[in-house]
Formats: sequence, structure tokens, C-alpha cells
Amino acid sequence: MGYYMPGLGYQENFLPFEQQVIGNEVHIITGDRYAPHPAYASVYEEQFGSRVVGVGKQLDRSVTIHRLPVPVELARRNNPWIGGLARRLNQIQPDIVHLHGVTPLSSLQAVLGKTAKRWTLVCDHHLCQFNLEPFTFLKRAYYTFFRLLFTAFGQKRVASWLPINEDARDVLATTLGIKGANVHINRLGVDTNMFYFNQSIREGYRRKNNIPPDLRLIVFAGKIEPRKRLEDLLTAFASAFPGKNQDKAMLAIYGGGEKSQLEALKTRAEELEIENAVRFHPMQPHDQLPKIFNAADIGVWPGDAAITAIEALSCGLQVILPSDPGLSYVASCKGATEFPRGDTGALADLIVLQAGPSMSARNQIAADCAEKLSWTAIAHDSIEIYRHSLATTKSENAK
Repeated sequence: MGYYMPGLGYQENFLPFEQQVIGNEVHIITGDRYAPHPAYASVYEEQFGSRVVGVGKQLDRSVTIHRLPVPVELARRNNPWIGGLARRLNQIQPDIVHLHGVTPLSSLQAVLGKTAKRWTLVCDHHLCQFNLEPFTFLKRAYYTFFRLLFTAFGQKRVASWLPINEDARDVLATTLGIKGANVHINRLGVDTNMFYFNQSIREGYRRKNNIPPDLRLIVFAGKIEPRKRLEDLLTAFASAFPGKNQDKAMLAIYGGGEKSQLEALKTRAEELEIENAVRFHPMQPHDQLPKIFNAADIGVWPGDAAITAIEALSCGLQVILPSDPGLSYVASCKGATEFPRGDTGALADLIVLQAGPSMSARNQIAADCAEKLSWTAIAHDSIEIYRHSLATTKSENAK
């Protein structure tokens, strides 16, 4: 994978490690630097320091991380070329090479390289429709280039494709031309050892942060950027708790973003006269999120999908999500409610109605999420896909 950043909540921070726990030897090959987020200084620098880490090997929870040089990087597309990738694969001699994404240059290296036929390749796919918008001419040309490459070579060399949901599966088919029986949905999940409901954690966090027991705490956690539609959340909150009713609730927004976007949200809160009831917090270390979600009464993600919504459900938190094909499997969980994306009136009504579930209800929400979306269950599913892929590759090579 192009960029591995430890301590975050993405697929690569959990799935490989769960695969290791259940009895597999796992290696992560990545670049010598962290992702080139346009607001890296405000979002990540405090937690990670300099973007460039350097080459070398480290152990992270018994998984070996191989950091190789990046001689070329398409920073605007989060797309590095990893030097020495084929040589490192030859040293490791894996049974499966799991490629993180269809369009990274590192995936092209593995698929189109001279040694590609030595390995059984599987490739995951996270690109959803909202990631494409606006689908400009240049963006269309970029993905057409990859479509032509994979039509010519990739579909013959990749044993299985793993979109993360139905929306990603559709984009894989319509935008990249990849479809068929070797496409298997492998969902995003949650670490249930970290994210679970605990009344003592809830009470302790609220007490430490001077949050009264009867104050309704509404939270959002994730990147702060326009497609997260946080202005809609501010507008809905102002409608749900007008005037003196603001004493009954607090909206806490946790996340980093470009300074101009943060300032615009703060200005909007002042215009709506809710600035005293809204708190903006920096991006939190991943291990702090369970405390926040336990302390909260409602979680709201008004725009594009975020894995933090699944983590909130795993803490028994009621969540409000926009109607979106990419979120349908999350919305089917207990405790999740949908509203039409962009309809701030409908969102305000749901915020008013969701008073926060009882302790027993929160336990039920957490249990349902754990059963459906734990990383342990998803890791077992992925290994079955790998076994099927290995069998397919052996069968093809025998012809």
C-alpha cells in the first residue's frame, strides 16, 4: 500500500493485524512517508511529526512493516511509486499479495511487473461515487487510463477484487470496467476490543469534562472538509435547539481540516447564534474515540461516509446518517437512522427525536454492530476469499 499511518482507524490499521491474530503471517509493504493530506500540518503533524519517516523495517503488533523509498509521488492523487517493491516481494515469498486500491501506482507495479504471475493477487477497492464528484474531464481521463490498463492486463492477473460496499462495487464496474464472479464485497469493520459500551467510561468522561448528566451531547468525529456537510449539522442543531433550548444540548465536533474551513464553520456557528453550544476539538488519537462515543448521546455524520460512524455504533451510540448506497449496510444496524442528504429540517427532527437510548438499548446496539462488523469476523471472511483466490490461480496455471 502507498501510505501506512499507524494509530488511525482505517482498514489497513486493523484488517492485517486481525489476520495475523487468527494465525497468518502478515507483512505490510509501504512507502517511506505518510499521506500528503493538503492540511497535513493541522490534521496530522502534531500526532505524526514529519511526513517523511525513512526506509526500514518495524514490528507493529507482530506485523512487519516494510518502508521502502518513494522516488516518485503524485501527491494530489495520494499516489506514490514504491521503489524496490518487486525485490521485496521476492524476499518475502508471499502466498497472497493484497493490493490496497485499484489505482495506486504500487498496485500497477504489482499487476504489470515481470514477477506478477508468481503471486496470487487480490485487490481491494474503496472508491465510492461520492469520491468521484465532481467527475471532471481530467478525473474522467485519469480513471479511463486505469480502466484501459486493467481491461488489458489486470483482470487476467488479479484473482479477486474486494470492494468495501455495494457503492464501491458499482463504481468498480461502471468506472473501471471490473465485474464478474471474482468480485467479492469485503466490508469495513470495527475493533470491538477497543470500541464497546461501558457506563463507567461514559460517566468518567462526562465528569472529567464537566458535562452535566442531563445535557444531550451530540458528536461528529472525522475529517473536516466540505463533503462532510458540517454546515448542515450546524443548521440542524440551531433548528433543533433554538434560543434558550441550547442549554439542553452541546454539539462537539472532533476533527482536523484546513484552517479556512474551520474558521468558516466557526463563523457559521456565530451567525446561527449557537457558538456557546458548539465545541470544536482537534483530531483525536484513535484510542480516545471510545471515551467520546461512550459519553455522547447521539452521533451525526451528515455527509460522506466515515468509519467513525461504525465505531460509534460499536459503543452503543445512536447514529444519524444520510441516505447513501455506500452506507446502507451501516444504516441496517440497530441504532442507525437515515435522513435525506442535505435536508436540514429532517436532520433537525431526528436530532430532537433521538433522546439517547437506555443502558440496555446501548448494549443491544453494540452487540448487533459487533456481530455484523467486527474486524475479527471480516478477517475470517477475507481469508476465505484468499483461499478461493489461491485455488483459482492454481487452476488457471494448470491449464
